[in-house]
Amino acid sequence: MSDSAPFRAIRRARTAVLLGLCLGLLSPLIHAQRAEPIHHEVPPPSYTVQSGDTLANISQAMGVPVQEWAQVASYNRLSRNLQVPAPGTVLRVPLQLLPHKPATALLIQTVGEVRVNGRIVEAGIRLRESTRIQTRNDSSAVIELDDGSRIQIMPRTVADIVENRHHPAPDAASGRIVNWFASKLRLVQGALDSSIDLIAPRAKPLEVETADSLIGVRGTQFRVTSAQAQPDRIEVLRGAVSHTDRKSRTEIALQAGEGLVMDAAQPEARQVSRLLPAPQLGSQTTTLSLPHAIWSFPAQADAHAYRVIVSRDPGFETVVSSELLQLPHKDMGSLGDGLWHVRVRSVDRHGLEGFDADTSLLVQAAPLSLSRCMWRAAGNRYCNGALCC
Repeated sequence: MSDSAPFRAIRRARTAVLLGLCLGLLSPLIHAQRAEPIHHEVPPPSYTVQSGDTLANISQAMGVPVQEWAQVASYNRLSRNLQVPAPGTVLRVPLQLLPHKPATALLIQTVGEVRVNGRIVEAGIRLRESTRIQTRNDSSAVIELDDGSRIQIMPRTVADIVENRHHPAPDAASGRIVNWFASKLRLVQGALDSSIDLIAPRAKPLEVETADSLIGVRGTQFRVTSAQAQPDRIEVLRGAVSHTDRKSRTEIALQAGEGLVMDAAQPEARQVSRLLPAPQLGSQTTTLSLPHAIWSFPAQADAHAYRVIVSRDPGFETVVSSELLQLPHKDMGSLGDGLWHVRVRSVDRHGLEGFDADTSLLVQAAPLSLSRCMWRAAGNRYCNGALCC
């Protein structure tokens, strides 16, 4: 039996509403996939040598001091002597040789006691070159560079902003003056978690240096850890980085999902390893009760230890603790009650930390019947019911 016209109209309207709702729910996902940023290779400025040119006027046209000519010649694979190249030669100049102006990084988040050049600071201040940032066991910070990249300074870390500047130069495509960005960080000790912008024009990749390593970053999410008398560790979650041994100057490329342990005592033993997958934590919030707020999570095959990071926010920009555990158990009692966001990584036999798994824990105060003082008949004494002596 066929439907009547009114029923068909109602059914069509209902289908249209459901389709609209589905498209509305899927739209953010579709846009998120399309919004994947693309890395822009930096086209260095160029100059075509004219008949009658001298080194002086070539240098002036390129904006490079004459005394830097040897570097320009080397960059263009020319003779390093002071001869004028033949007319028609196209010369390119590394952007870092051009005049520059200072840039600043923004301290966008602090947790606990964070020091900048020895002074305790709060979020919101601007950081220039030659700035040292230091965190304690229970503190962390997040800085944002001028290109939008974010660097998280984890607990127990000392890091320096070595280079942070703009190089104004013409864009080869449009001819407009563009502020090409250059930055370098020095990790003295501790750990950095970094998310590097893929779109902003850069004079060179972001560089992170330690006593033994130089890491060049081209649009990626990566971690680097350094400590005295211990090997450097680099872990790439997204994108790619290059690692250079500062003594031998040998370079290794790391792709997403790969890690490297750099032992300065055995540089020839550098080996790229695959990172362990994220632990299986589940998406449900787990409730724990004080004072015995012990949280256990599933052990993972091939894991020799676990990195457990606790934050006040789900984006993990307000990290309050970062701890290396030998067993899959974490005592949350010292953090107090509240909703905590927890990130867990499995650590392999080389000490490399794998992919993140996030969950949330709700820590609650003990029930009143346990937390109030109770009568202890044996000795006619009061004691805390949860911790009876």
